[in-house]
Amino acid sequence: MASAKRQRLDGLASPVRRTPIELPVPIPTSRRTRRWRLDYAIWIVAFAILAGGAWLSYDAWRVNRVVEQQAEQLMETPSGSESNNVPVPDEASPPSDYLQSYRVAADLPRVLRIPGLNVEARVMRVGVNSTMN
Repeated sequence: MASAKRQRLDGLASPVRRTPIELPVPIPTSRRTRRWRLDYAIWIVAFAILAGGAWLSYDAWRVNRVVEQQAEQLMETPSGSESNNVPVPDEASPPSDYLQSYRVAADLPRVLRIPGLNVEARVMRVGVNSTMN
């Protein structure tokens, strides 16, 4: 029986030898190389922080310059209603019969009364431009 097995095995092709798979081995790095990489990364971060700070400084300078120019223009422009050709309300005391002669549209308030404070005043319509809007 053993000879029969041997004959069958002899008739087969020779067994295939497998070579072991070679995995890539990481190249060992020296301490000097690792230190150089760390120093390089630190320099990159430091430069990024420096560049960001420089950009923020420039932006703040530019905005401050624009604001100063706008403030100067506002200081030179005369303020008040006279510059806009809008009549200034009269601050003189009204006549005694001002509530009886004061007329407004039916849907608008006419008089403000606060009895506890002894206030009775007319309600005037005001606006931000010449069309009272």
